[in-house]
Amino acid sequence: MLRITKNGDDLKIKNVVCFFVAAEKPMPYEEVIKMKETDWSYQDYLTVACHKLKYNLIWFNKKFVQCTFNNGIINVNDPLTNEHVSFNKDNIKDTIIFQGQANDEPGVNYEMLMRAFEYMKFYMLNTFDEIRIASDKILSANLLSSKNIPQPNYVLVTKNIMQDPDDKHNKTRDSFWQLLDTLYPANENVNDDSSERKYVVKILGGSLGIGVFICDHSEIEAILQAIFEVDEERELIIQQFKKNTGDIRAHAFSVDGVNYEIVACMKRNKIDKDFRSNVSLGATTNEIDLTDEQKEIILDTARLSGCRWVGVDLMDCEDGSNVVIEYNSSPGVQGISQQIKKNMFTLILEKVDTWFKENKDPENQLLYYSKHVHPF
Repeated sequence: MLRITKNGDDLKIKNVVCFFVAAEKPMPYEEVIKMKETDWSYQDYLTVACHKLKYNLIWFNKKFVQCTFNNGIINVNDPLTNEHVSFNKDNIKDTIIFQGQANDEPGVNYEMLMRAFEYMKFYMLNTFDEIRIASDKILSANLLSSKNIPQPNYVLVTKNIMQDPDDKHNKTRDSFWQLLDTLYPANENVNDDSSERKYVVKILGGSLGIGVFICDHSEIEAILQAIFEVDEERELIIQQFKKNTGDIRAHAFSVDGVNYEIVACMKRNKIDKDFRSNVSLGATTNEIDLTDEQKEIILDTARLSGCRWVGVDLMDCEDGSNVVIEYNSSPGVQGISQQIKKNMFTLILEKVDTWFKENKDPENQLLYYSKHVHPF
């Protein structure tokens, strides 16, 4: 059983619960500090931050975690990490739940546990549904579109949209080309300047720049046919290509789920001989001063996402426009921590800890439900 906060104690974080997807438990602090910071993983940064702030860090594996939820008590067991912990209503005063990276299929046991934490109103940096939408590129693009957040034009493509399933020759439908036409509305006819068009193709659940490629108009039919031959159930989002020199990664945060601030940002430069600018793939970064327009777009995106902590990828295009490429409910911390010369986990946890101390009745003020009422 976790240590319970007694009446009269100063409210502060004592426990940080984080979930991971790797086959092995993250390394302990004693092993992490033997490494160079440039070699630290996402989990390593959290380990170092919690050690510095003297928080009890509890790791659970998303795929193996088990739980029961009875009489207001959440019992959690993880055979991989050998963690066996119980949480009750008093722990909402000293525990935050962080779900970690989201590019996985955690299963029903994990969702059951997340729902239990949500129903008990634990402080969750991001909820299960917020992460699910952010992790699906078409769902998140639709959400941005609902409030006219600027983003590249996009369409969803499946094998059945591209090809008639009853046609044994797998002929590409004319309606598919008409669908692609909508990405470049200035060209109403597919034969007008189509050779100059480029398309950004993404799998719906990709992350870290993986599962994304660019192709031109003459290539896309053959490439998609090959993809659907390998995986006929694959769903793809195809976007208009906009020329750029890289993108901006901004971390937005709302400690109360309502009021947002941009806590850090950086320019990510395109990788040499590549169109991507992910730090995980070797892109370089530098400082950047955001314009008022860019700040407004980033904060609007953060509020709409509902996530307390969100990474917004904004592209400063050569045509002068600013468009959101995507937003991430579990933004990477390695590149931004090295850019701002401070551990991002430390920065975020300090803000949450201060807010806990200032709110004497967090059970009523964690604002779990009100944070879903977006100010639009």
